[in-house]
Amino acid sequence: MDEHIFDPDYVVREALDDILSKVETREKLIGSARDLAEKRKDESHVSVVRNFEGLMVDFLHFYQPLIERIRRYEGSLHDSVTELKAHLASTKSMLQVTKGIEGVTSKSEDLDREISHLEKTIQSKTTTIDRIKKLFEKTKPYQAEAAASESDTERAASHRRK
Repeated sequence: MDEHIFDPDYVVREALDDILSKVETREKLIGSARDLAEKRKDESHVSVVRNFEGLMVDFLHFYQPLIERIRRYEGSLHDSVTELKAHLASTKSMLQVTKGIEGVTSKSEDLDREISHLEKTIQSKTTTIDRIKKLFEKTKPYQAEAAASESDTERAASHRRK
């Protein structure tokens, strides 16, 4: 089997890693600001925390189209993994049958390679699904605020058109 196969999930994984790293950086800033606000117990530090949280909401609002595409892609990944697992099970069954027949070792080796490839593909897609879940877990506290700010923006834009 050719090792230079196009990986359609590569772009999604790259975008996901980029967004996750930016979210994690913003989370660290918010966490540091919270720690400082608790230590100093100063109102100005509390407003800094709110500002950082507002920036996270703005960030999510800006990336919302991409995040929605990733959310939809997660569903197709689940479907793909289910199909691959069914294919893997049937390939393993064919391999068991082939091992019982003498003189078909080349077919058996081909099936072994196919099983290995399927397992790697399933693992890759499962890892991508886990990273998508991680993204949505990390952004969940800010998503409601991002949706609210989006509707405020839409209302302001429609008000300006009148």
